Amino acid sequence: MEKPIAKIQIFGTKEQIELAQKFANDMSSENQASLTELLLSLRQHLRKELNLEPVPKKIKHLRFSNDRIFSHNEHCIQCGEALLKGQDICRFCNPELT
Repeated sequence: MEKPIAKIQIFGTKEQIELAQKFANDMSSENQASLTELLLSLRQHLRKELNLEPVPKKIKHLRFSNDRIFSHNEHCIQCGEALLKGQDICRFCNPELT
């Protein structure tokens, strides 16, 4: 993650730089952070630059574990982070889920 965050801080828009720095700060202070807002900003900007049609503001996350692959379709009711099936609040808003 170090190289992409560094490159975003060099080449990104003002909003993307702020989101990358927020991600880095959250990771260093809380050992966890959400990439959803940054990914949405990057996707929106790139699609606009490439003259592609806008897409819904929805990101599907995929998380690998030693024994399972989690596919996130739903989003936290508090922050918008992707959820595991059946959850209403993500692991960032409810640390007891980690």
